[in-house]
Parts: sequence; C-alpha cells; structure tokens
Amino acid sequence: MTDQKLIEQRLIDEGVLSDLISRHTDPFAFAKDAMAAISNGSLKLKDRGAANVRELVAIFYKHKKSSKKTLKESAKAPSFKKYISEAKANRHMTHAEDAMYINGHSGFLNSLCIMDNIVRTLSGSSNSKVNITTKFDGSPVVFMGINPENGKFFVASKKIFNKEPKLNYTNADIDKNHTGYLQQVLPDVLKYGKKLGIRSGIFQGDMMFLPGEVKTKKIDGESNLIFKPNTIVYAVPEDSDMGKQIKAAKIGIVFHTEYTGASMGSLSSNLKIDLDSKMKKTKDVFWMDAYFRDVSGTATFTAKEVAGLRSDLKEIRKIGMSLKGIMNTVSKRGDAEAAMSQYINYVVRNAGDEIHLSADGLIDYVENTMKTSNVRRIAVPELVRDNIRDVDNLFKLHRKIAAVKLVLMRKLESVKSMGHFLEKGGDLVVTKPEGFVGIDVAGNALKLVDRLEFSKANFCNNKN
Repeated sequence: MTDQKLIEQRLIDEGVLSDLISRHTDPFAFAKDAMAAISNGSLKLKDRGAANVRELVAIFYKHKKSSKKTLKESAKAPSFKKYISEAKANRHMTHAEDAMYINGHSGFLNSLCIMDNIVRTLSGSSNSKVNITTKFDGSPVVFMGINPENGKFFVASKKIFNKEPKLNYTNADIDKNHTGYLQQVLPDVLKYGKKLGIRSGIFQGDMMFLPGEVKTKKIDGESNLIFKPNTIVYAVPEDSDMGKQIKAAKIGIVFHTEYTGASMGSLSSNLKIDLDSKMKKTKDVFWMDAYFRDVSGTATFTAKEVAGLRSDLKEIRKIGMSLKGIMNTVSKRGDAEAAMSQYINYVVRNAGDEIHLSADGLIDYVENTMKTSNVRRIAVPELVRDNIRDVDNLFKLHRKIAAVKLVLMRKLESVKSMGHFLEKGGDLVVTKPEGFVGIDVAGNALKLVDRLEFSKANFCNNKN
C-alpha cells in the first residue's frame, strides 16, 4: 500500500470522519463540516493527509464509490464514549499565530483569511465572511441540553469528555459523578437550566456567576454589579438593562457552542448559534451568546489603518509562501508539532514583557526540559538543526502574525458590553477582555488572545 493510500485508509478509519462521509450526499457540505471539525479539534487527522477542501472532496468521492459493505463498516457511528474522548470540543481552538504549526500551510492560509475578513468587518465591509465572538473568562465550563438518545435534559462539566462520560440528570447523579467545587455548582445549573426550556441540542458555555456571587460596588461614582468567575472581574452598571437582568437572575452563563445530532455518537459542533430560537427567557437565568456587537460604531478601522493592515497581511502571506515546506513538515510530524506547541506555552509561562522564540531555544527546551521519550529528544532537535534557518524564520513570522492579531484585538476591545477589571491589592484595575474568536463560513475558528496577559494567567486559574 502506497503512503498516500495508507493515509487515506487511516483517515477513513477515523470514526468522526467516516461518520461525516456517511451522513452527507453533497461533497462540499461534507467538506465544510469536516473542516469545522478539524478546526475545533473534534476531528484528529494524525497524518494530515486531508487538510483542505480539495483533498477532503477527493476522499469523499473515492470512498462513496467503495463497496457498500466497507463503507457501512467504516462509517458506523462511534459510541458516545469514543466520540466524546476524540472531540474535546473547541478546547484546542487554534491561536492565530499557531495555525501554521498545527495544520501546516493550509492552516496558515486559513488564519490569514480569517484575519483579513476581520479587517473587512471592522472597516464596515458588508462582504465580510466572518463572525466574531468575544471570549469570556467564565468558569467552570458547563454543558446542558437534551440527550437525543433518551430525550432527557442533563447538565455536565468537562467530564463529558471522560472515557466514561458523566451526564447528570438529577442531583443524585451530580453527587455520584463529582466532588468539591463542581458538586456545589452543578445543582444550581441543573435547577435553573431546566427553566430555559431547551427542547433539542446540547449547549456549551462558561458560567459567569452563581447564586450569591453578584455584588454591588461603586466605580467612578456609578453603582455597578460585579462578579468574578475566574481571573477577570466583570462590572455592569446597575441601572442598565443588562444590569437589571443580572440583578434579578440566580445564575449567569455565556453560551458559545451548540452540538446537534440524531444520537450522542453522531454529534457535530456549531460555533454559529441562534440562542433566541432555542431558549426561553427566564428571570432566573441571565444568558447571552458571545457574538461581538459594535452598537456604538467605535470599533471601525480608518481607511489608512485598513491599508496598513492589508499591507502587513500581504507581506506575511509572501513570507509564508517561502516557508510552506517547513510548515507542512512540522504539522505532519506529531513529535515536532507537540514540541513546538509545548515550547511556545513554556515560553509564555516564563516570559517577561516579551515572548522570545528561537530555533536554539526550541532545541534546548526539547533536550533539557520537555518531558518526552529519548527517541523524540534526539529526533526533534535533529529536524530543527537540519532546518534551523527555516525554523528561525517561522518564529519571526509567528511574531509578525501575533503583532497583526494584537492590532485587531485592540480595536475590538474598544467596545465593551461589560467593564473588565483585575483585582490588585483590593483595588480594581481596568483590563481588557480575554480575547476574541473569528469564525468563517465553514465554521473554522481562530483564537485571538493576548498570550502574555491572559494565556499566562489562565495557566494557573482553573476551577473545572
């Protein structure tokens, strides 16, 4: 069997991909869902043999022509245990500057495309093909909705991803499946979540506040409702419409992802959701989606700013074309991709005012710090040394992409539906939103986060 055939066979053996093929008759609709699954992490293509629409469509046609018996066997919907262990939802949503390591050159191009569309959106272009959502610093992550297999409402934590998924239909289930903080939190989520009247779908969101957690505090002479779900303290004027809703509510949650399917084994995720058609309004639950809304019109780039950003993106694209080979090499080698990702996170954790990345730093990290096998400890530095100039240029490109990302973020940050603060010595110090997510028409998602400020902080903050 040739390398390409081996890759294709491994791809079709992936439960999520084979299930997608079996459920589609339109190859482009299939490719759209498959690319969305790749982007949010629910589809793991270890060999990276199908990273763009053209390759996915080719595989679709090839395997639709396979024998019915083979297709039936390969396309069996995986059990919920298998699906959910592979899914990881959008916990692995890609940073704009990391897409080239994770999904190779096609990931790099997709990243540029989404950023270009964000520029179009913020220039007032009606032709933009991207949605923007705000990342809220909520905690814990919760899931709620209807199990399509039994029609029952349930709530869950990240233990929905366990090998033995933990779904909670009753308080007794919560006591059995959880301890500590989650055992205290989930009964309220179950009690009040039922009042949303969800009839279908499973929704993932971040808890913003629970009973008794909303306090009143004057900020610049104005009475605000404040709550701190994780690192950021959120503040909303008490007499605003949002403030009145929050004051009356028992719990608050921001939803960002919906899962649908005929069975738990065939669920697919969707980041573009319409909550108004899926949930009832109830005074006991303050809920909102995460879509970015510029009601003030202040988050708009000038013509000069747009020209500058497009010039930067053009330069980045040109440099990226010259590094296509090393991008694809890193993404196709699991050991190299893992080393690159862990090295970047390591540098972020230990960074001062700037993030300094280099080929020599990567080699030193793998040889002396990274927890890995002796084989990888030799193989990855060898690959880097053989391509040291290209790897250094990748890191230079990484900095250029991150710089454009920060320009986009600063403009988006100019609009806030809530005040954002950090607690320092008992005082509230103004800060920025955690970040944003760009979602294209195919459902591909790109994370825009200031890694020095929030990624670094969140390594040490986790209630889940």
